[in-house]
Amino acid sequence: MALPGDDIASRFCKMEGHYFLSHSAGLLPRTSPAVLEEYFFSPWRQKGGEAWSDWMPVLDGFHDSLARLLNVPAKTLCAQGNVSSALSKIIFSIAPPQTRPVILLSEQDFPTTGFVLAQARKAGWQLRFLPKSADLSDLHIWQHAMKDDVGLVFVTHITSNFGARAPLGAICAAARAKGIISILDLAQSVGGLAIDLGKIAPDFAIGSSLKYLCGGPGAGWLYVDEARIGECQPLDVGWFSHENPFAFDIHDFRYAPDAKRFLGGTPSIAPLIVARGGIDLIHEIGIGAIEDHNQTLLQKLIEALPEKVLASETRPGHRGNHILVKSPDPEKYQQALAAKGIKGDIREGALRFSVHLYTSKADIAALLSGLDAVSGL
Repeated sequence: MALPGDDIASRFCKMEGHYFLSHSAGLLPRTSPAVLEEYFFSPWRQKGGEAWSDWMPVLDGFHDSLARLLNVPAKTLCAQGNVSSALSKIIFSIAPPQTRPVILLSEQDFPTTGFVLAQARKAGWQLRFLPKSADLSDLHIWQHAMKDDVGLVFVTHITSNFGARAPLGAICAAARAKGIISILDLAQSVGGLAIDLGKIAPDFAIGSSLKYLCGGPGAGWLYVDEARIGECQPLDVGWFSHENPFAFDIHDFRYAPDAKRFLGGTPSIAPLIVARGGIDLIHEIGIGAIEDHNQTLLQKLIEALPEKVLASETRPGHRGNHILVKSPDPEKYQQALAAKGIKGDIREGALRFSVHLYTSKADIAALLSGLDAVSGL
């Protein structure tokens, strides 16, 4: 098993400087262009319209690799264009319980998921938000909010701003005990933290390959508990949602027996090829080693900064892979750091920095030095 850090960084398309933006977009493996050429462009040039014999295995390969990472059967996963599309397809595939029409979510959720869930009102759902101030790592907050009228709970594993980590297993168990459907957003955690959906046992989950999976845009995905697949009747369908996509009978649509019923029309092959490369590299290094590496570096960063400037969740076991650092003028300091080759961004009026498997101790030292130089921390 390879070790994260300095030795791994050379295997990624890492530009000069110090990259702390994996929460936005993870770096791609250096092999990505060659893999895309081999599995996408080359068959297209050689076979044209017959390239599908080479392209179709890509879909199953993506599902297989992701399934191993999440510890679920491949038939419970379905590639999607993005998180928003995945969530929309799930919401409109299930009917809201007449006596339990409330969706419980948080004001800390990423806005795109809130936009999608707001559309669920058209299907009869109502929304109830945990306040922005709520400690989402506290199970009791969730349990107290799961009232008798709640039919669905939407849980973000790691919030994109404050970095709070929700206790997924305990929340899903509490929801199950009350007959509440659970949907998990894993976009800010998968690839950076070990996630065992087999043990967590949610009803649904959604995620992206863009961030810590290091797979680029266009390769989102959804998960459906195997026992629920038959209950789901997606509205957004296409010929690849069919039990037999090549039946070609316009009067006869039958849902696929697995999660591919959520696939819709012709899948986008190129993003899946790139995303598979990122997932396979994470398998090679080991998700446990990656989580240990990330959390160790993040702890060093947190311990070196004054507590008063930390604006995000910092407790081990309660945080994700990024932190917020307070600044009186974040845009000014972000530009000053960028001039030193330190790449971060801004959220909640603070500077945001993330670590990942290619982050080294030298990167952390450079960030601390840069922060001290530009802001006197």
